[in-house]
Amino acid sequence: MEFRILGPLTVVEGAGVVHVRAFRVRSLLAALLCQTNRAVTADALVEAVWGAVPPRTAAKNLQVNIHQLRRLLGEERIVRHPHGYRLAVGAGELDADVFDDMVDQALRAGAACEPARAAALLARALELWRGVPFADLADLAVVRELSSRLVERRWLAIEEKLDAELAMGLHAQVAAEAGVLVREHPLLERLRRIHMLALYRSGRQAEALRSYLDARRHLIDELGIEPSPTLQQLHRAILNGEPVPQPPVGTIVAPADRPASAPVSQLPIDVRGFVGRDPELARLTGALDRHLAGAVVCAITGAPGVGKTALAVHWAQRVADAFADGQVYVDLRGFGPAASVVQPQDALDRILTAFGVASRAKPADPEARAALYRTVLAGRKVLIVLDNARDSAHVRPLLPGAPDCVVVVTSRNQLTGLVATSGAEHVALEVLSSGHARHLLAARLGRERVAAEPGAVDDIIAVSGGLPLALAVLAARAGARRRLSLSEVASELRDGPVLDALTTDEDHTDVRTVFSWSYRSLGADAARLFRLFGLAPDAALPVSAAASLAGLPAGRTRPLLAELAGAHLVTEESTGRYAVHDLLRRYAREQCAADDPDEQRKAAVVRLLDHYLCSAHAADLRIDPNRDQVALLPPAPDVTVSTPADYGEAIAWFDTELPALSAAVGFADGAGLHGHAWQLAWAMSHYLDRRGHRHAWVNTQRAGLDAARRAGDVHGQAVCHRLLGAALCRGGDLDEAGRHLGAALELYGTLGDTRRLATTHLNLTTVLEQQDRVRDALEHATAALHLLRADRSSAPQASEAEALNIIGWEHALLGDHRAALAHCREALDVLDAIGDRLRQAATWDSVGYAHHHLAEHAEALAAYQRALELYREFGDRYFYAVVLTHVADTHHATGDADAGDQALKEALTIMEEMMHPTADRIRERLRRST
Repeated sequence: MEFRILGPLTVVEGAGVVHVRAFRVRSLLAALLCQTNRAVTADALVEAVWGAVPPRTAAKNLQVNIHQLRRLLGEERIVRHPHGYRLAVGAGELDADVFDDMVDQALRAGAACEPARAAALLARALELWRGVPFADLADLAVVRELSSRLVERRWLAIEEKLDAELAMGLHAQVAAEAGVLVREHPLLERLRRIHMLALYRSGRQAEALRSYLDARRHLIDELGIEPSPTLQQLHRAILNGEPVPQPPVGTIVAPADRPASAPVSQLPIDVRGFVGRDPELARLTGALDRHLAGAVVCAITGAPGVGKTALAVHWAQRVADAFADGQVYVDLRGFGPAASVVQPQDALDRILTAFGVASRAKPADPEARAALYRTVLAGRKVLIVLDNARDSAHVRPLLPGAPDCVVVVTSRNQLTGLVATSGAEHVALEVLSSGHARHLLAARLGRERVAAEPGAVDDIIAVSGGLPLALAVLAARAGARRRLSLSEVASELRDGPVLDALTTDEDHTDVRTVFSWSYRSLGADAARLFRLFGLAPDAALPVSAAASLAGLPAGRTRPLLAELAGAHLVTEESTGRYAVHDLLRRYAREQCAADDPDEQRKAAVVRLLDHYLCSAHAADLRIDPNRDQVALLPPAPDVTVSTPADYGEAIAWFDTELPALSAAVGFADGAGLHGHAWQLAWAMSHYLDRRGHRHAWVNTQRAGLDAARRAGDVHGQAVCHRLLGAALCRGGDLDEAGRHLGAALELYGTLGDTRRLATTHLNLTTVLEQQDRVRDALEHATAALHLLRADRSSAPQASEAEALNIIGWEHALLGDHRAALAHCREALDVLDAIGDRLRQAATWDSVGYAHHHLAEHAEALAAYQRALELYREFGDRYFYAVVLTHVADTHHATGDADAGDQALKEALTIMEEMMHPTADRIRERLRRST
């Protein structure tokens, strides 16, 4: 399959055309082709197809269009990603890629003095063009940037081909072709040079001189400037009849001189104690090494205070000697007070002045001034650092066309436009690692002082969150107060407002002020969402949580999150969550306290906790739909609930949100929302058990129990006592587990809750078994079954089956294996009827155990295999490991020691990863076995 965009968008399969007729589908394909083999978010595709204000049905219609495109191109072409889609395009399938590759090959051939090969490659590359890129979709905003880059690349190919043909001696042919082009584009000086040289070498000296005069007239009339020294030098040589050497293909002849009398050298002093950033420095240098044509542009982006300017200046100082014609530095002040922002016109004025261009020679027209700027830099080897740009538009007029120039742009904005249109090397900065943060402090405070108090240094780094600006300010404060130990400095940071400790007397180093410049650049809705991030218990939120926090639909929240991410106030993680740096979160909390009324802040917190509670409950239902339910608090209006589609999605949702959910339990209790706290602990419990997160299970249940007690909620206390007892039992804390389960029995008895009383009896059997009180366990299981059958109208069948399985298990432990099998088979019949595969796993384990002790080893292994398959399906690592120990027993009983030891080793790995005390017993079994 071929995708052709160098003209109207066309798809070719074999000898025929694949007709993509529907405009929306063509637009979607165009958007994906602009980012081939890269995931494009659904939001970006919606905006590309429907514009900045899409209809409410756009997201649904996008799915329809994706389906239509898959039918046309094949299912495998459109790859689904967590937050978007990727168009898979192979090598040679996109004509623009083929064009770029042939141009690159031609440039290398020219550099190797192979003009014939270069010309042939460029001619073939240009034959791929059928018109303007995306000619039938030129009005789509999404294609403009790529189209512009390709058009510029085409001009490069044309000029390089003509130069190569000159080197081959095809002077008359080049003169004719270049003559047509200069009439259409009279201001292109390289093209004019080619035309003049071709005419001169064809014996048409007078026409070559007239071509120069025509160029000079156009430049003076339209731009107010003289031709470049390169063109003037060629004019003098032709006038005097001197031989003119052919420049190597792939280069532009550098002018002999320029207005400035000495190289420009404007770089600021290198940063003291610069540390780390080796991968980023390598990428910047790599971009410099890889470029073949056109100016190199590097875009360094990141959050405020992350060290963008420091990296740009440090790298620029390292490579400055490679730019003999000068190094330019302009602070564009894109994120400062509005009045101080340096506009592109003013920046051009400063650079032109630095290169000796007189004020009277500078055109007033912005485009003419930019053209003069490019003319002045043509043929020069100049490094340009454009610091603190607001966005791509802020720097686009400042990009030179000369191939020997390198531009480094820094911005808090992501500069995606610059990356797309100018092929900028994007270097995204993150905070420093703890190791590099320690090196920075050592460089500022001295190695001995830092090495003497490692714990205090860790505390200082933790407060800074690895943000270089914060580290620099803290180091300056500690350096100015050398009588204080670093432990005392760290103690002051813990005891007082952290942002107060990061205050300085200069705006550009005061952390609050630096943050404020980004914050004040936001729209009102995005600014409100940023403030509300300060209220969240966790630093990262998915779209649904952020939408609930703001009280907005997810569709309205996504553009606000994109705005925050674009300003580097939040970072989009691979999981689709948006994270905010701790210092920025503190700043957001301050702004929220100052700007948002108390009742609005409380309402936002309630919405967020409702989101967590309702989403956790929805996920829990996917994990165990037959579980005993709790009547949840009703959610507030404008809450967005995440509802996983199946078991796998539910587990994945919990895996991602576990840190936030764990923090939310204590956060809700602290906010006085005690019901949210204990209900969240309840909703998480099955997941935590299945995944073997024993410590998190115990901790959340303790917090939930405390909250229920504070609320005086007897039902909540009973729930948390029971689940805490189950969690403690899983970790081997049997005495405490028994006390909590006993408390749950008492409370459920007082409440008259028969069903949950029965469930607590079943939980207690596990404790009693491990205390070698199997007959007592059997009594509790039997009591549970009688309670459930007496209250059958309200008891779910799953609980009855669970009781039957436990009774069967206790019979097996007591040696009555036929009775065990009878009870377990009755349980399986019930579970089969209701489709409860989760509880079937435990029952098959019991069946296997009974068969094993009846010496029916084949039947035992078959039953264990059923249990393992189910536990693997449900991700229950703890019980998967337990069943493996039973499998080992059976293998050892049959004399297959190798298989038995292998099962034990697998079980040991799982238990060690879970840090479960059972690992010691398994380790001892393996030791004895060997």
